Amino acid sequence: MKLLYTKKGLPVLFRHMDSALVEMRYYVLCGSVNELIPSEYGLCHALEHALFCGTNTRNSVEIKIAWDKLGAYYNAFTDYDHTAYVNTALKKNWQESYEILADMFYNANFPKDRWEDIEKGAIISEIQRTQDNHAEQLQEATYSDAFGENYHPILGDIENIQKASVDDLKKFYEQHYCGNNVVFVIAGDLSETQVLRTVERHDKIRKNTPAPINKVSFGFNSAPVKMVRPVEQALITAVKPIPFSRNLRHRIALSLGLTCLEQYLFTELREKRGLCYGVYADVEIGIQNNFFLTLSTATDLERLPKMQKALKSSLENFVEKGLTNTRIACAKAAETFGYAGSAEKVSSSTDVMWDGWKNQIYSDPFDAHLSVMEKLDNGTVRRTITKALEGKLKIGTMTSGKD
Repeated sequence: MKLLYTKKGLPVLFRHMDSALVEMRYYVLCGSVNELIPSEYGLCHALEHALFCGTNTRNSVEIKIAWDKLGAYYNAFTDYDHTAYVNTALKKNWQESYEILADMFYNANFPKDRWEDIEKGAIISEIQRTQDNHAEQLQEATYSDAFGENYHPILGDIENIQKASVDDLKKFYEQHYCGNNVVFVIAGDLSETQVLRTVERHDKIRKNTPAPINKVSFGFNSAPVKMVRPVEQALITAVKPIPFSRNLRHRIALSLGLTCLEQYLFTELREKRGLCYGVYADVEIGIQNNFFLTLSTATDLERLPKMQKALKSSLENFVEKGLTNTRIACAKAAETFGYAGSAEKVSSSTDVMWDGWKNQIYSDPFDAHLSVMEKLDNGTVRRTITKALEGKLKIGTMTSGKD
């Protein structure tokens, strides 16, 4: 990976790859944690939609048609601490495709009629779709109850979206889509000269100092959450804060430990007892300067007490019985396989480069990751995941019965 800069100072992360595709992404250090007051909740996600509504030279339909004629892929997403605009094109079309992306990113004109008549309704429908998803509903309710008023969902809420005006969007855009908040990431079979010349031709990065990033801190309420909905299975979500670190060695050890935990829970809960289809363990790392361990599973309603008992005992026994040298070796092999596969895909490369840049890795992030993992001893993995599991888990359950 090469860290380049345009003449105006835009950071450009570039990775040369032998591929017929070129992937390009604008990342903005602006996510739901940057929404400082309740009236702003959901504006980051709303902006993600609004940039596709039109520019000074193209309306929303013309943007889509221009990309479709190139056979390009285009999308965007919002997270807790960033927003990304994604475009993948055939190598022969990458410059034309990038021009559309840059036009949308820098020249959005926020047409009022499109926002009020179409996009608001689409966003509200997206929020409602999430509310209709029982697993997502349980996770959001558990997170909100666990972390208190500083936490709110990425999508925002319907009332705020209904109230938001194009002036609100413009103000938020001007405050955050500027200066060192913006990074451009690109991967493909190109040269550094090709990349810089093309990006500089359309670069309109504003050098304004962005609004301060909200330094978020969370409390933790470990009291259980119980929800009642018309579900066929009992859903279970568990969450807890764990020690945060940007250190790559710590993050890899944590990832390996979580893989071991997931494999152990799968063995204990599914393979030995048949209580569930699967068990999933992950760390939410997108909430600025915070890590949260999340577990999720489901079981039939009648066996919920048995599942809860088995989950509790499995978590208690994991470090002593489940964190074996063999399981750690398997986790390392799986992680190496995953990174080797990701290193060959332009889409994975842009994502990993961005994550590396956020954590101050300016060399090739794949090489850095594999190099650290090769030297990582099992004792470090054990200490890291043991520390992460200390303290109480907050358990959220959703059933079809009465409280």
